[in-house]
Amino acid sequence: MPDNPKVLVVGTTTDYIDWLRRAAPGRALYLTAPSIREKAQEPKPTPDEELLGDLTDPEGIFIALDRHLREYHITLVGVACFDCESLDLAAVLATRHNLPFPTRESIGLCRDKLLSKQTWQKSGVRSPRTRLVRSAPEAAEFFAGIAAPCVLKPVAGSGSELVFRCDTAEACASSYQLIRQGLRARHGRELYRNHDGIAAEEFIHGEEFSCDFIVLPDRVEILRLTRKLHAAPSTPEAPFGTIMGYALLLDAPTSFSVETLRTILGQGASALGCTGLICMVDFLVDPQGISLLEMTPRPGGDCLPQLIREACDIDILVLTLELAAGQPLPPRNRGREKIGLRLHSRRAGRITAIDATAISNDPRVSEVNLIKSVDSVVTMPPADYDSWYLGHAIFTPAPDINLEHQCRDLRAQLTVNYA
Repeated sequence: MPDNPKVLVVGTTTDYIDWLRRAAPGRALYLTAPSIREKAQEPKPTPDEELLGDLTDPEGIFIALDRHLREYHITLVGVACFDCESLDLAAVLATRHNLPFPTRESIGLCRDKLLSKQTWQKSGVRSPRTRLVRSAPEAAEFFAGIAAPCVLKPVAGSGSELVFRCDTAEACASSYQLIRQGLRARHGRELYRNHDGIAAEEFIHGEEFSCDFIVLPDRVEILRLTRKLHAAPSTPEAPFGTIMGYALLLDAPTSFSVETLRTILGQGASALGCTGLICMVDFLVDPQGISLLEMTPRPGGDCLPQLIREACDIDILVLTLELAAGQPLPPRNRGREKIGLRLHSRRAGRITAIDATAISNDPRVSEVNLIKSVDSVVTMPPADYDSWYLGHAIFTPAPDINLEHQCRDLRAQLTVNYA
């Protein structure tokens, strides 16, 4: 064992860095963009713990990282990444240091929502029919060709950002223009840099799920299985695909079996070259079975790490470090039924008051974390899909009451006033 072994964490946010420094002190070296560190509210790591550098300049990172490793006598034993924008750099650095991680080709397949589905379909893994559309007429043509509702989205987007359901040819044309405008406004963001394509895919009517899993040499282990709780379609402030919450499932629903899911996850991850590390996947289930939507070689973000920690006593961030360092997967308990509730703003404006007293005092609620405060300025989608996120709550659902109804009831207990 090297004297000073560390896992290189590439390009994550300062809240994750602070989490890991507290939960796994001294076990990671953080490679961070200076702009991220400058805006941080959390304590700054010691000089040996963090290397600041331009993550868009791999050659500069190579030089700075080599110097840092020599100066502090650090031996890298693994690479971990928690952010889509940094996966490509993580792959490059892993290859350069002979450490296990998906290749750049695999990362490219995962990041591209068109290529990933085409790769799955060639491998016999079900996913929505899809194609690249280069104009509004092509989008309308795809809709006419499948004779059913479709979804338009950026090829390299994230979550529900710039994602539109289209039920008419006219909606396809207008949504295409909205996405194109949105991509132009976001051209400087790393997530969309060199990825300005738009994909059209069939809309599958089904229940949506998300899970974290790992493909090991002898088995597929599911670490988290959650049902996505969608915001009501009639909610004017919630764009299509907005997730209101995540319901942690202790057992698979009757619509599919765990063994079937394991088989499909193994096939899907192998097709993309993402084995041996924690992956996140979104999938739909309809009467025809499971259909994969997207897969990424990192654990799920949002409020999911907090939900898993609260419900299953698993620290998924620390577990990611441990697996990257080659440690075995530890035994896990069954977990407890919990919901992760995402708290969204209902309007734009400057926050003049925000009060979580009522929701915090609800007996169902075990955790409330707000990331917005007085004087925070909220911008609503589609202009900004991050700004309207106020924080999250973790709660134990009451029995025999609709989960979506409970989410809306608790959200109503958060008081927010605007100028």
